[in-house]
Amino acid sequence: MPAQFLKYSSLAMQMAVTIGVAAWAGHKADLYLNLDFPVFLLSLVFMAFGGIMYKLYRSITKEK
Repeated sequence: MPAQFLKYSSLAMQMAVTIGVAAWAGHKADLYLNLDFPVFLLSLVFMAFGGIMYKLYRSITKEK
């Protein structure tokens, strides 16, 4: 039980850090290109979220 807790808590931390870094990079790209609509912010956050969800799916299906 503790091993699973540590596994999924580390995955949650990876998710938070990955989405945070993607949001920061997207924001910086939008500022650098002087865009009115946050295109890079949204696209990078959604891509990071999709990648993390895929990693979670692969992690769950690997256990079975």
